Amino acid sequence: SLMAHLKETDGATGTVIAVQIENEPGILGADRDYSLEGEAALNKQVPAELIAYLQQRGAGETWQAWQTNGARAQGTWTALFGLHGGEFCTAWSVAKYIDAVAAEGKQAYDLPMYVNVWLGYPGWPVPGFYPSGGAVWRTIDVWKCAAPHIDLIAPDIYHANFNDYRTICEQYTRPDNPLFVPESSADGINARNMLRAIADFNAIGYFCFAVDSLLDMEGSVREGALPFVESFRSVIALLPLIQRYRGKGRIHAVVEEDYQVNQCFEFERYLGATPFMNIGRYSEQKDHRHGRSPQITAGWPHFGLVIEVGPREFYLAGNFHLFLVPKESPRWSDVLKSPLVFTPVDYLTVEEGHLTPAGEFVPTRTRNGDEVVFGGFWASPACGVVRVRLVEA
Repeated sequence: SLMAHLKETDGATGTVIAVQIENEPGILGADRDYSLEGEAALNKQVPAELIAYLQQRGAGETWQAWQTNGARAQGTWTALFGLHGGEFCTAWSVAKYIDAVAAEGKQAYDLPMYVNVWLGYPGWPVPGFYPSGGAVWRTIDVWKCAAPHIDLIAPDIYHANFNDYRTICEQYTRPDNPLFVPESSADGINARNMLRAIADFNAIGYFCFAVDSLLDMEGSVREGALPFVESFRSVIALLPLIQRYRGKGRIHAVVEEDYQVNQCFEFERYLGATPFMNIGRYSEQKDHRHGRSPQITAGWPHFGLVIEVGPREFYLAGNFHLFLVPKESPRWSDVLKSPLVFTPVDYLTVEEGHLTPAGEFVPTRTRNGDEVVFGGFWASPACGVVRVRLVEA
């Protein structure tokens, strides 16, 4: 009924682009249903289609649990998966039910459908501490087999630690499952991790829970939330190019970590670096000729994206400096001696502007002279999108 209503009221405009079936499904407080019906389900044979799927895939924690217990073609959930049998049985049951709901809905209106996941990692990796039967990493292959009408399995990521964050992104980025984050936290660390999700894991969507908490009672962005907001604005500014170059290795995230001096990049013909420290008087926030602040915002973390659209053309958005040197530089010793008094690359144009929805760059201001001195190209929230074009090395 819901899907039929959406088709009738929104089918022509397409405001709704996907539908979430349930919310973080599973059982809290136990690994499975211990009723008589639950016991009967646990003692049934594991469906042959799941065994065939695991044999074909040959990887993942579900497959490993099956291998550990003998990799047999027949047997009960406990016999084939050991201690994980109860959780896998629950996952099969929950996934089959939700897949039936999705299948009915798609008959009425065929929109993409997804399930979001209360993660079991990190923390206590014990089913019941997180909803048992949900599509956590241990059970994602059970879900992929049992729920073919679910287009995406999407992790709700609230972990600030990037080691944990990276692990989760790696787990949910698969050929059959692009990364989509339907819930995350409204804080600065998450905004920077979001840049990595886009650049390193080709994320196709990202949302924040309680995003209204970034506003004060008058509806203005709270001062402490500005870096978070500007991180997302930098993505919006580059969105046409992100869509065009997603998955091609040309999108790079600038993310400042605690105690990190700089971040390095390797481009097609150049090496790049973003220094996370003051660079003498050229870090001061002043531009005498234009009466505004073109340099990076002091006191904010360095963040943003660099998109390499060609060997000598780069697009920047965020809050950072980018220095470039040719990979085959005849003057490396000069660079190493004093990078701030040496111009590593020659630029053709450095322009501020914006992108059209089609990805065409519209310049609004051209930099020159001291604004591009020493080969340092900078992006700041006030600049929008910065396009850097270099002469041939």
